[in-house]
Amino acid sequence: MLGYSNDADKPVYYVYAWYYKNTGEIFYIGKGKNDRYKDRKNHRNIYFINILNKHGDNVDVKILENNLIEKDALLREKLLIS
Repeated sequence: MLGYSNDADKPVYYVYAWYYKNTGEIFYIGKGKNDRYKDRKNHRNIYFINILNKHGDNVDVKILENNLIEKDALLREKLLIS
């Protein structure tokens, strides 16, 4: 398929965490690529949106692990959530 790129086997993924600045408590773990970790609106669940609406200036995000292939990023995300 012309123009199609499958990144699943490329180390372009990462695992990230959103957390409260004042306590360091993590409230969201995710996996992504490119600038997904910075996204505050697109494809976010209502739980995430409600936290941002209530604590907007008191939350931040950090990348926990990067340069992962998609399969490994999904496994790390699952492990960190549990």
